[in-house]
Amino acid sequence: MSIRRNIKQLLKTKYQHFYELQKVKIDLIRRQRQQRKRLKSDSRYKKTPEDQDFLNESKQFLMKHFSGFKNTDWHLFYYKINKIAKPEYIPEALYFPIIEPHLNKTKLSPAYCDKLSYDLYFNKTDMPKTIFKLLDGYIFDDENNLVNETEALQKIASTPGSLVLKPAILSGGGRNIIIDTAENIASLLKNNKSYKSGSYILQEKVVQHELMAKFNPKSVNTCRLMTAKVDSEVVVLGAYMRIGRGNSQIDNASYNGLYCNIEQDGTISNFALDKYVNYYSEHPESGVKFSGFSIPNYNQVVDFCVSNHQRFLRFTLISWDIAIKKDGNPVFIEFNLSRQSIVGQQIMYGPLFGKHTMYFINRYKEEKSKDPYYF
Repeated sequence: MSIRRNIKQLLKTKYQHFYELQKVKIDLIRRQRQQRKRLKSDSRYKKTPEDQDFLNESKQFLMKHFSGFKNTDWHLFYYKINKIAKPEYIPEALYFPIIEPHLNKTKLSPAYCDKLSYDLYFNKTDMPKTIFKLLDGYIFDDENNLVNETEALQKIASTPGSLVLKPAILSGGGRNIIIDTAENIASLLKNNKSYKSGSYILQEKVVQHELMAKFNPKSVNTCRLMTAKVDSEVVVLGAYMRIGRGNSQIDNASYNGLYCNIEQDGTISNFALDKYVNYYSEHPESGVKFSGFSIPNYNQVVDFCVSNHQRFLRFTLISWDIAIKKDGNPVFIEFNLSRQSIVGQQIMYGPLFGKHTMYFINRYKEEKSKDPYYF
């Protein structure tokens, strides 16, 4: 019986490994096809003979470090936009299914990214004020005490200002986020039975700094920073400011928002881009120019991300979304530990890992050698 059990367990493990490898292969191929379609649909990315030397160098870089991978569509895309001819760009087809899972323990990320548990890791004063937490029909206050539904709805309806209701997990890209008056939110929770299942967090809407609001006051405009552990320190790999458009209260590019590069001193680039890589020298609705703008107290934003990253031992890479409160202090909105967007960073400032590229390639290879089937 012992031998039979061992054989059965071995077969099960091998099947799981095969299944994981197939998932990686499918994700890689899908992303390659998406990028090829993007390049073919826009004449700006048409390959010319002048591009060939750069693409050949990029191909050699990829083949040397990533098991013969040689697709340079991402290199062509980034180069055509920013004119930065560096072979160290990281293609999405490699980053998401292969590189990130070896640098971060991505299978653990849903637990850490559950917004109902943020108060376990961060001070309440560093986050938007929580009104209630909703979990499978139960309602909890900001101290995690159970609350009667009738009392909760009464308190919500009487709360001044706007409130933000969003899923506790998987709200990336602004998905399923509702920003409305307290009275309307209370009515929604009372009459919509879908909120009786699943998990949601209800918070006060951040009153942002007047300078952050000047481009578009309707959205809370945030800073996205990617930090990384390099040897014994945490560094900022890149950062950009996200700005909403029109009547949207969401600043994300998925909702037609704009993004600008943030320099180390907190100044932003003199232009912004949208998700279609169109350039803007000023906000299309407000007319406010991007040139000459600096993020208020940006050094505090960096300090917050760097100091807090050191507490998350299992994650080498973290992408942070930080707003600036009315009083100038940073306020933590959320962070991403898996499926972290890398397109905006590489469009704005070149290869994702910059001068640390070989450090992370070696880290990836080291982790992969320990267990080639770990994803």
